[in-house]
Amino acid sequence: MQYPNQTEDIRTTLYHLLDNLKPFSTLCPSSVARQLHKQDPVRYPVWRVLMDSVRDVVWDEVQRGNVEVTQGGTVRTWDEKEKIKGPIRVRKPMKTTQESG
Repeated sequence: MQYPNQTEDIRTTLYHLLDNLKPFSTLCPSSVARQLHKQDPVRYPVWRVLMDSVRDVVWDEVQRGNVEVTQGGTVRTWDEKEKIKGPIRVRKPMKTTQESG
């Protein structure tokens, strides 16, 4: 079941959690769902029900270049999302510091 503003709640919570991680750290998408449940158990009574929506938002953000998904320490691309089986992790993108000269 989709709630009004659920996608924005997920996105906001995702970035709040990512902003509080140490550099290069990752989080499990379930952390987003659990945090939403903790913040508003009436609106989000069962965190597991949110998981598909959380994954959808994560992959939308991957496509936009705003986050990276890793699996086993390897960055996975948006094009691979349908083939991925098993747990994933989310992190802020690793920035390269190369400057063109």
